[in-house]
Amino acid sequence: GSSSTLACTTANSPATTVTWTRDEQPLIIDGNTYQMIQTVTDRATSTFENVLTINQPLASVLGSTFSCTVVNAIGSAISNSLQVTETTTPPETEATTTPP
Repeated sequence: GSSSTLACTTANSPATTVTWTRDEQPLIIDGNTYQMIQTVTDRATSTFENVLTINQPLASVLGSTFSCTVVNAIGSAISNSLQVTETTTPPETEATTTPP
């Protein structure tokens, strides 16, 4: 199958809860269709990268808008929304010549 990934980086203290939405509806991170992994990128600033993996073909999420929401004891923040689009790039070719 195919998958796509989105990342949401947070710098937070105190600890936060990160949730993802698709078209303003909460995602159920079930480990199958959607997976989320949080890794520490900088302990000194409590910076985390929250990576959402979407285990669905691209065609099934085209036009969808995803965003992450971060909440802690102080407040909340919502990321900029990302709309899934498809772009095509022409294939790269490399020409080689053989001397006569």
